[in-house]
Amino acid sequence: MDSAWADRLQGALPLRLPADDAPSARAQRFFDYWHSLPKDGCVPRRQSFDPAAVAPLLPDLLLCRYQFEARPRVVFSLIGSRHVDRWGRDLTGQDYLAFLPDHDREATWQRLRSVVEHPCGTHGYRAEVYRSGKVVMLETLILPLRGGDGRIDRCIAYSREAPGYEKPRWDISIGHEFRATARERYLDIGAGIPGGAPLAAG
Repeated sequence: MDSAWADRLQGALPLRLPADDAPSARAQRFFDYWHSLPKDGCVPRRQSFDPAAVAPLLPDLLLCRYQFEARPRVVFSLIGSRHVDRWGRDLTGQDYLAFLPDHDREATWQRLRSVVEHPCGTHGYRAEVYRSGKVVMLETLILPLRGGDGRIDRCIAYSREAPGYEKPRWDISIGHEFRATARERYLDIGAGIPGGAPLAAG
C-alpha cells in the first residue's frame, strides 16, 4: 500500500486495505461465470444469468438497475442474504445512492455509471463503517448486464468480507455515519477502461 492510502486510513478506519489486487477464488469464480455467458457486444443479457449456476455465491450477490433521471438512482432488484444480515434489513427496491453520505454520493455514482456506460468492470476493496460502529472489509467485483430491451442499464456485483477479514470489528467512536474508504481498479471486459487508468476513491 502506498503512503497516501495509509495516511488516509490512519485515524479514520481501524482496518488496512489489502495490498494484493488479485481477486479471491470466489470472486474469480463469479467473474468466470459472467465471462462464459453469451454476449451482445461485450455484455451479456440479464436473462442469460442463471442464479442456479452460481448457487454457492448467491448470498454475496447484488443485482441493481440504473435509472438515468435528473436525480440518478441505482435500485436494488436482488439482494443476497448475507447483505440482508449485515445491514439488518432487506433493501430490495431501494436506491443505493440514497444511503450514502453527501460527500461520497457523486463520486460513487460516477464509478457505477462507468460500469454501464463505458462499459467495464470494477474490482477492489472497501472498508465500510456503519452507524452501529460495525466495521467490515469487503471485496467487491461489479460487472454490467443488458436489460430485456438490450440497453446496458444493470450491474451484477459480488461483495463479501475479504479473505482474512471475515470477523467484523467495532468502533463506536466513528459510528455516527456510514463511511467507506475504497481502492478499486477498472477491469477491461472488451471495451478498454475509462481514461485508460485505474481508479481510487474514498
